Amino acid sequence: MRRPLLSLCLVTASPAAQVAAVLQAWHPVVDEIVLGIDERGDGRMLAEADNLADRVLVLPAVPSMERYLGVLHGACSGEWILRVDDDELPSARLSAALPSLMAEPDLTHVWLPRHSAFPTPESCITSLPWAHDLHVRLVRNSPGLWRFSGRLHGNIEVLGPSRVASAPLLHALLLLRSVDERRALLKHYDALAADTGADAADWKNLYLPEDVDDLAFAPLDPADAAAIRRVMDAHATAPRPRTIPSIHPRVTFTDTERWLEDRELGPEDHAATLELIDAVQDGPAGSVQNVRVEVTNNGNGFLPRGPDPSPPVFVAYRWFGADESPVESHLPRTSLTETVAPGAATQLVVAIVLPRISGASRLVIELVHEHVAWFGVAASQWVTVQPPAETISDGPAAASPAEPPDDLGAALGRLLGRTALDDEVEQVAGHAVSPAALLDAATSLAKGSLRPPARHFANFYRQDLADLTPPPGTLSPDGEVVVGEDGWLFLVAGTNAVVQQFLGRAPLPPEWLDRWASLVERRVSAVRSLGAEATLLVVPDKLALLERHFPEPLTPSGPRPIERLVQEAGLPLLYPREALLTDAERSCLRTDTHLTFHGNEQIHRAVCAELGVVPDFSVPDDVRHRLAPGDLGSHFDPPILGMFASGEGYGAAQLHESNYEQVRAVGGHIGTRTIMRNPEARDHRTLVIFGDSYGFGAPASRALGWSMAQCLREVHFVWVPMGWDPDYVEATGAELVVCQTAERFLSRHPREQVNVLRLADENIRRRRVNGLGSVFQDTPG
Repeated sequence: MRRPLLSLCLVTASPAAQVAAVLQAWHPVVDEIVLGIDERGDGRMLAEADNLADRVLVLPAVPSMERYLGVLHGACSGEWILRVDDDELPSARLSAALPSLMAEPDLTHVWLPRHSAFPTPESCITSLPWAHDLHVRLVRNSPGLWRFSGRLHGNIEVLGPSRVASAPLLHALLLLRSVDERRALLKHYDALAADTGADAADWKNLYLPEDVDDLAFAPLDPADAAAIRRVMDAHATAPRPRTIPSIHPRVTFTDTERWLEDRELGPEDHAATLELIDAVQDGPAGSVQNVRVEVTNNGNGFLPRGPDPSPPVFVAYRWFGADESPVESHLPRTSLTETVAPGAATQLVVAIVLPRISGASRLVIELVHEHVAWFGVAASQWVTVQPPAETISDGPAAASPAEPPDDLGAALGRLLGRTALDDEVEQVAGHAVSPAALLDAATSLAKGSLRPPARHFANFYRQDLADLTPPPGTLSPDGEVVVGEDGWLFLVAGTNAVVQQFLGRAPLPPEWLDRWASLVERRVSAVRSLGAEATLLVVPDKLALLERHFPEPLTPSGPRPIERLVQEAGLPLLYPREALLTDAERSCLRTDTHLTFHGNEQIHRAVCAELGVVPDFSVPDDVRHRLAPGDLGSHFDPPILGMFASGEGYGAAQLHESNYEQVRAVGGHIGTRTIMRNPEARDHRTLVIFGDSYGFGAPASRALGWSMAQCLREVHFVWVPMGWDPDYVEATGAELVVCQTAERFLSRHPREQVNVLRLADENIRRRRVNGLGSVFQDTPG
């Protein structure tokens, strides 16, 4: 069977002789070499490039080489692509393993370990973190699967199955650069990190083994040691000639940026053509039709694929009445199923929900850059929406002395999911004086009628309505939420794999536990170095508290991530599950992932005990109760409602500063910052909470930020899950720090540190929504 063709790509600004020696080591292994030359590098490279590579790209000056990765991969023609640095070589084991790895039909990418040679070419470091130096380097040449963050020391992200190979790359950096050169390089990276909010500590140890005591080593294969020594001994002699093109295309800044997730789409990019391949047919109100839509990208930038596209571009649709007024709002978006290059087209299936109001409505389908602009070119057609169902009576309805009003019949029909009979409307007419009375009357009618409603119409769980509400096991239309026993809703889909985490089956990379352990150790040490005390809080997931209400039995096959972190690694994480389990139903919201006042009180008391703060969770008189769908119930149509308690103010505290409304207006959460002060508090200390919506959302929730402000003189809440910004903590003079995250985020790795003020600025000033990638590092999936 033919071996798949392999392209090697790398970008360099290093001396020509070194690059020539590195590429000569790769020549027997690969079929094509794509060489990107940084225009700031060795001038001799352009002269010698024709003898080194099959394709040469001259790259513009950018802050870091990670911004070249997209255009570099895109220039490769092989079926597989191997990306290396200009100080990396193939080990003998890797050269032998590549054909079998590429022959795997299911794999889309492979993680390669990297062995760092030191202090001589004959040995490599086996101590941490070098022992777990893993990178996605071998990828299938399918651009629709790729994503590039462009962040300093970021990498390609690839959809689909992956494997961690045992055959390593050889890393010669520690031998090719002196310790002084490496210290200078780190200063350069530190400056870039300060400008971009990237992590610095993750690579510092890798570059300076001289600063680490008690290093462990292992011998390298003699052939590998010889290959490294040849690169070290390389001199500026003409490399082996190759037949290659002599034209060196100069890549523009636009060419590099259009591959990156953090690029900004401008007005010139908001250009597309949409064609409705399948016409939407006339049909009953609320029915769903799956139609094909073709999208042609007429702009200059790439349109991103889903899920969670970045920038957030979606196919959206709207309904308008005969008077051109909007008929429906909050309609679902559909992400593209592949990355669409300028001038290219793609087809996808869009689920269209017909309006709930019968009559003629105009459907408009177009692209939207969420929170920025509609693309302005749309596909459109008129659709006649019919009543939900037609009811055929066996005979004429009995005459009634007083005809019930038409709107009552329509309201009852919407509740029953079919056209109400005249005698049914008459039965209800004498009782339906309020929405609650109408619901009660319709419930009694449905239970006593020989003709049941066409659907489960009750969207609020009450024990006497149980047989009229969606039964356990019902999935939301988007497949992300399931109805459990007694009306409890659970998140079952999404990028965090909540159910798989609970079952102990979530795919975690080999270095996951060690990286968490290292991060926690450094985080606690960093907080204490500022003279503060730290608590690392993990808020239990709803499934960890209410497993018995899940619609089907769950049998774990391994420990959950939180159990591994606490029990296996012994990390000092506060996980107050037992306190919440004492009355789990009272602690959780039925249609939401968050906690009730009672649940938040248990979190408050657990944190106070850890920090040595006297708890105070007195609920003021401004609490009111309301029906709302919550973040789970809103996935259904119509939304499933739950009862929520909410408050209006900040209790004994006062709001000093907040950008909550500004960030929320852009559509984001990350970077939200709220400062509360309580001049009457007996405890004069300041607390900074880096957390998510379990830490604070709005004062109505009475979450941790609000409750701690009842006890302490000053509380800062920053929406950065398990975040850390030492400059911010030092500026506030905080004596207490809480780093908090939801349990479902534990499969990810928090960034070493972030710049809180920059995150907020990106959200508000640049109107760019920061995703979880700005606070969590990528992990293999």
